[in-house]
Amino acid sequence: NEINLDLLEKRNRHALKCVQIETQLIYANLEAFVYILSSLGNSQCKGSSD
Repeated sequence: NEINLDLLEKRNRHALKCVQIETQLIYANLEAFVYILSSLGNSQCKGSSD
């Protein structure tokens, strides 16, 4: 039972670390993502007005 609890704690720590890394990646790429989306939106507007 002690071993199961230790394993569960290790899994939780690992999952939390993964979430933290994913969050950092999202923030690191957020600016580029917004730029790409706005560029896509602008090209869609230009395409529909032509």
